[in-house]
Amino acid sequence: MARGFGYIPNSCARGRGRSPSNFVNAAPMILVYHATRAETLAEIKKNGLTPRGTARKGNFGIDYASRPEFVYLTRYKARNYALTAARFPRDRVALLEIVLDDLDRKKCFPDEDSIVFDKMIGEGTFEGPSHESRFAELLLDANPLEFGVEFERLFEQFGLVAYHGVVPFSTMRRYVVVPFHAVRAFADTLNPFQPAQDNVPGHRQFGSDSVRFLFDGGDIEGVSRRALRELAALRKGFKVYAGPRSGPQ
Repeated sequence: MARGFGYIPNSCARGRGRSPSNFVNAAPMILVYHATRAETLAEIKKNGLTPRGTARKGNFGIDYASRPEFVYLTRYKARNYALTAARFPRDRVALLEIVLDDLDRKKCFPDEDSIVFDKMIGEGTFEGPSHESRFAELLLDANPLEFGVEFERLFEQFGLVAYHGVVPFSTMRRYVVVPFHAVRAFADTLNPFQPAQDNVPGHRQFGSDSVRFLFDGGDIEGVSRRALRELAALRKGFKVYAGPRSGPQ
């Protein structure tokens, strides 16, 4: 697999834990994200990040329902995930930063969106008036378990993971807790600057910069100085915590 967006070290490709000898050319760790309500943190610390199962509803409604046996992770769309994680204005959102190469590669699958987007790009329906209906049609048959061999390629392009099992708390590097109103304001401030297409490199860079800003501040490529000042003011209400996997990249 070529280096670039979504480059996966040998440790993830072979399903082993992270150690210096497992890296190809000492590649930096790849970080992925999951958003949930902050009230679930105590359970996550004890039992890991578990699939929602059939007892809990998904975040995307019945038309785009997630599969109950997976935990969904993203490299570039953490801001989108955070917006869907809270149900009420009083909720707080916890955004979890996870070291991908600490996860079991045999449980890493492309999520349904990346399967469908890849199909639509190939058939030329990714853009245009039929996009929404074609997406819904293809989504019905998009089973991640049938696309395991495509994981590296689709992760390279879309940065999405459907993890088949429990994500251990030990794989989590940091997490940030954000009031829901701040998540909404953060998204509203960034929306005018977001590239239109999900699969272009500019979108991936924008997504990476956005989530890094949530944790560390700094710049977001293409965002005005005025907007960055507004975002920096919002960040003052965020709380960032170190996880078990904390340390330099």
